[in-house]
Amino acid sequence: MRAYRMGLLLIALSSALVLFASARTWVTVTYAEQGFPSVTLNFSGRQLDPLSAALGVAGVAAVLGIVSARGNVRRFFGVLVVLMGLGVFASSYSAGRAQGKAEVVSRLVADKLGRTVESFHVTMSAWPQISLVAALVLMVGGVLVAATTPSGTGMSPRYERAPDDKDLTTWQALDRGIDPTA
Repeated sequence: MRAYRMGLLLIALSSALVLFASARTWVTVTYAEQGFPSVTLNFSGRQLDPLSAALGVAGVAAVLGIVSARGNVRRFFGVLVVLMGLGVFASSYSAGRAQGKAEVVSRLVADKLGRTVESFHVTMSAWPQISLVAALVLMVGGVLVAATTPSGTGMSPRYERAPDDKDLTTWQALDRGIDPTA
């Protein structure tokens, strides 16, 4: 049970870190043209590759799904979180490589300046590496959840319909807090 809770905590924290890191500046581009002042443009991880941010949101949602599910469904969510971590890792790795994203950076610079430019200076920050570490932690959390899922119920039994509830009248169901239309 302790490893399961640690897995949930790792998933929640690493997903939040992926979201935070993807909103920070990953690439700073400086463009200088003779006779004009230099222009500095900052691009976040979301601008370079929005997949990591989307998977960070999915990781936060997966925590809620894991808590509300039981048994094999929790294991499925754990495996799904591992795959999300792989996706964040791949996305962060490709977005963090200036050479691999040169065409994306060129397009972003052209959009900001209003014309295509040939040469500019690119400076990378440490946020792509932080996102890579968060992706690894996300995968570890998914493995912990998938491997150590307790067999007990997911949510309180109060939210589950008892088998004898189907024979209740509408008023009896309402009295017990059960939606008779379900």
